[in-house]
Amino acid sequence: KRYAEAEKEYKQALEGDLANIFALVGLARVKRLQGKLREAIKWVRRAIDAFPEDLEPHLEYLEALLAEGDLSSAQEHIMGAQISPALKARLWLRYAGAALDAEEWVAALEASEKVLEQEPENAASLVVKARALRGLGRLGEAEEALRGAPALPDIENERGCLALAQGRLDEAENLFR
Repeated sequence: KRYAEAEKEYKQALEGDLANIFALVGLARVKRLQGKLREAIKWVRRAIDAFPEDLEPHLEYLEALLAEGDLSSAQEHIMGAQISPALKARLWLRYAGAALDAEEWVAALEASEKVLEQEPENAASLVVKARALRGLGRLGEAEEALRGAPALPDIENERGCLALAQGRLDEAENLFR
């Protein structure tokens, strides 16, 4: 019911302004959350066409593609997005997380490295990189990726997983505390 109400409000807003970015992206999000992914993509494409340099339409488009499980199209979209490198890094980070969830280790690793090119200290990307390397069995490289990283909970958890994977149980136990 709430989706139907939101859809109605967004469509009313578009009657007054066909290029209302909030309504276009909002309508796409409602459609995506309803599982109507093709409709979501249709609406968010309109937002991208009207606002090619804004992050939100690109992020919503990425979410719709990822909801379809289409990592390939998501990657192609990011590569072709006409947004600043700093904003593109946010798209790569979301993609990296989805690739990690799909156990697409190489894709996750490559995407995390694209984020780190823009933001070398990005903790979430460091964790994704280390997890991807661990998934590939490259434990030494994974540890190296986290060397010098701050002792944040997600980073410490990944350090613990790496220690555990290498049989260093006491170290892992201390990191998991």
